[in-house]
Amino acid sequence: MSHRTHKPTAHLTGSPQINSLAGDDKGLSKIKSWEARQGLATLANGMRHKKGHIIIPTNGLYFIYSQLYYRFLNPKQTQSKTYQLIHYTFKQNSYPKPLQIMKSARNTCWSKNVEFGLYTSYQGGVFRLQRGDKIWVAVSNMSMVCLEETSSYFGAFMI
Repeated sequence: MSHRTHKPTAHLTGSPQINSLAGDDKGLSKIKSWEARQGLATLANGMRHKKGHIIIPTNGLYFIYSQLYYRFLNPKQTQSKTYQLIHYTFKQNSYPKPLQIMKSARNTCWSKNVEFGLYTSYQGGVFRLQRGDKIWVAVSNMSMVCLEETSSYFGAFMI
């Protein structure tokens, strides 16, 4: 007899719909328009998604990951310019202030001689989460994030 446990799992994918953003005083935007049900996305075993948050159903250790794909169209008349690309993952529990749990950052300078600037930022780690905790992704330069389902995604699963 095989004993299988059904652990909470979420894999949200980029959604090309217009992102409703929540900006803050540091120039960050929370990504809210993740796809949770169609295509490659999935929610299983109690995981929920609401307004960009994954809501944790059960206490335990979780692997949390996210990837963002940056794509910048470089108009011919633009001089080369440096961009600061910052990718955060936050956790919110009963404490009123969100806790930053992961951060990726890069200063990128794309040449004026290329049509597109491309960059991918990935982060992942194991965290102890409690029932009701919310996790989400925020980013600087949201206009440069390409929300294709195979290139920008966010998820968590209990280990």
